[in-house]
Amino acid sequence: MGIRVDKRFRPAVASVRVKIRGRERRLFDLICFAANLAFHFPRPDINLEDLSRARDPRRSLARARSRLFGSQLRTTRAPEWARSGARLATFLTRELRARAAGPFPAGEKYDPLSVLLAYACGGIAADCAVPRDPILRAAWTTVVRVFAALLPSKVGTFRVDWLDRRALRILNREAAAGRRQGRAASGLRPGRAGRMLGLDPRLTALVQRSLRKNLIPSYEVRYVFYTRPGDYFWPHPDDEEDDANVFICLSHRVPRGSRRRSAFLAYRPDGSVERYELTPGSAVAAESQGLVHGREPVQPGERVTLLAVAMKTPTKMRKEARAKTT
Repeated sequence: MGIRVDKRFRPAVASVRVKIRGRERRLFDLICFAANLAFHFPRPDINLEDLSRARDPRRSLARARSRLFGSQLRTTRAPEWARSGARLATFLTRELRARAAGPFPAGEKYDPLSVLLAYACGGIAADCAVPRDPILRAAWTTVVRVFAALLPSKVGTFRVDWLDRRALRILNREAAAGRRQGRAASGLRPGRAGRMLGLDPRLTALVQRSLRKNLIPSYEVRYVFYTRPGDYFWPHPDDEEDDANVFICLSHRVPRGSRRRSAFLAYRPDGSVERYELTPGSAVAAESQGLVHGREPVQPGERVTLLAVAMKTPTKMRKEARAKTT
């Protein structure tokens, strides 16, 4: 194998690699290399500073690209790389669908190859910028296309109309301790006000209407904080544990004179990037298991507080309830 990955992924990578040849195999190697980079990123409180200078993963990625492709860097044109990526995406989609049927290796909740590939976009675009280099772009598009083909990836936005100034003040007071800690406090469970909002049937109705899907809260409600310049999240799809995630903006402070806010980013297989800037009382709901998404770095003086609410289909909730009783 031309690349190294964490040992839990090696059997899966090797079993797939022998089935492909030529440019598709090299693209697959590059994707796995990038995924292994992101697998070792700091998380969940990552900051751009953590990936700067000698720790910049783009340097390692550039070296791997040169080593894997050699003379093909000059002789192969961008459309050819795009076609190779499309063929690889079709193959990986079929492969992952077959592997999802299980059984998975002992001790694994999901197929290891699927888990590894979920990290790949973070390694390819650690700074949230879609790459322009034709080889990296082909690798990037391959992964985005695979997850979009495997799982739903709709996004919807709405306002939570009953969150008036008083309600937002209560929620922000509840989140104040975590906001003082900063990014490391992301994942903190909310108090009563946050829990009640996460379970509010009016919120459930808004999400169902926005995503056109029958969803109910899964009782996973967390605060998310971005407070230090460079706080962000690299591109990734979410765990398949839930069917959608909702991010409600509780506060978003921006420097005076700034016209741009750090936004929720949704990446599409056609290369487009959708930006969703949230203001207090607004929300974005996403089928984020099939959607490669991220959060733009916050700028100096900018601070964001979100309430994240996970949702599932009733069918999945019933299956999980039965599993717990057997």
